[in-house]
Amino acid sequence: MSSDAARELTAFDGINSNLEPSRTQSKTEMSGQEEMARSIASLSFQVAPATTEGERKLSTLGLFLNMTLSIIGTTVLGISAQMPKAGWILTPLLLCMGCCIVSEMTWVVSNVIAKLRDSEVEIAAYQDLAHGAFGFPGRMISSVTSTMALVGLTCNGLVLISKNLDYSLTLCNGGRCGRKWWALAATPTTLFYAFVDAGDLLQKAAVLGPVVCVGCVVLAWFGEISAITELSDFPQSCRSSPDLPYWTIFPDLSTSKGWMNVADVASYGFYCFAVVVTVPSLQAQMQDPSKLVPAATVAYALCTGLFITIMMLGYCAFGNLGPQSIIDGMTNTRPIGWWALNRPWETGYGTANGQVFSWMITLNLLLTDAIYVPCTVQAMEGWAPSVFKSERRWTLPKVTLRLAYAAFRTLVATEVEQFVELTNLTSSLFCICNNILIPILAFHKIRASQVGSVRKAMHFAIFLFGIFVVVIGSTSALKALLSPNPNRAQPGTSVRKGISAECEKAYKDTQN
Repeated sequence: MSSDAARELTAFDGINSNLEPSRTQSKTEMSGQEEMARSIASLSFQVAPATTEGERKLSTLGLFLNMTLSIIGTTVLGISAQMPKAGWILTPLLLCMGCCIVSEMTWVVSNVIAKLRDSEVEIAAYQDLAHGAFGFPGRMISSVTSTMALVGLTCNGLVLISKNLDYSLTLCNGGRCGRKWWALAATPTTLFYAFVDAGDLLQKAAVLGPVVCVGCVVLAWFGEISAITELSDFPQSCRSSPDLPYWTIFPDLSTSKGWMNVADVASYGFYCFAVVVTVPSLQAQMQDPSKLVPAATVAYALCTGLFITIMMLGYCAFGNLGPQSIIDGMTNTRPIGWWALNRPWETGYGTANGQVFSWMITLNLLLTDAIYVPCTVQAMEGWAPSVFKSERRWTLPKVTLRLAYAAFRTLVATEVEQFVELTNLTSSLFCICNNILIPILAFHKIRASQVGSVRKAMHFAIFLFGIFVVVIGSTSALKALLSPNPNRAQPGTSVRKGISAECEKAYKDTQN
């Protein structure tokens, strides 16, 4: 289906978390919600031919390809924006460390599943794993973290949709209308998906996953290389300032801001690889479940390599003056002396490459909404099943919940511009719990496998690092979201603060 398939399966787990925790439910007794989850999952992941039992199973190659598709998607938009926070050296190292940690967590979860199944506990979704390890409280905690992650993801999706539409469409006096108006204009899609079954649409859109994945990488490369060629027009005297060098080798870790930046980069990296929660669902669909860990690890490594190339090319072009989204830097016909203005790389008009990239991502987001939105609504309904137990769709509680959710999503999209910070907040508060903290605690609580002291020490260090990201990362993201940023004025509206006297003189010369 789309390039965000793994996060869609997280949503499926969110549905399953609201089911009664029956351990003996057969395939023929599967509830309607579970059937919905499995049917939508089959759209996102390629499956092998039918087995003798008449079931379609996921092959090892299919898992590898689709795991890659699930990771490479909208995450490429903000990956270059991580470089200014930690510099040339530490940023790629943190991403590589995140890849290694997620690979280890995939192994951890696989062993937990095997141990629980040996105890005749049926594991079909992530919440089953949490329930098997911690009992009903584990199911409730994982349900809350999954649901809140979905809320954050869908709100962030509308932020990106509004930004992309503002980039692509120039309908207001030949210029941009403003992302707030586009967020409001896109709100009907939330209501549509909240009330209407979009299963047929998902079936027809299943071919878009590979197109979006390959297109995202290629268009990102092309746009960044084009920006590198334009760097020759950017005077050396205007690139760096006393407070902000154009490129950073290594962050200053002697300050709290430096450590917050490290947590931010780690948060975004874990969001890129937020697929550990899908392991129970995927393993249950595989022809050979034992191949999941090596296939997933290779997919993580491949995606890490692609991410690093995108990060490096983007930072080489934009430096510390780059936009949050790669697309915003794909502009031309910039004003005279653009290099001395605020947010210089975002001045001008969108390029053809950027337009195609923007529409591709927007289409991807609109289609993934067909999964995210109904799954988010159903997950929220599961918090009060007695209120939403009616089979009818148009009851007052159900309609009220959907309208309130649509209004909240629009409010966030109109008030929040920093999609990277919103991503980091969602990742720090919820994705870290699902992908690191719960798996490690479950593994050692049930003693899923005999491990040596070195691996135990490694798990302890990963757990502490996860706590660090939760506390520091969420604090940093909240601070960025709640504090007004004086540097976020519209691009090209003023001369950039802190530029050198030589740069200021060069700019004044262009205006004469």
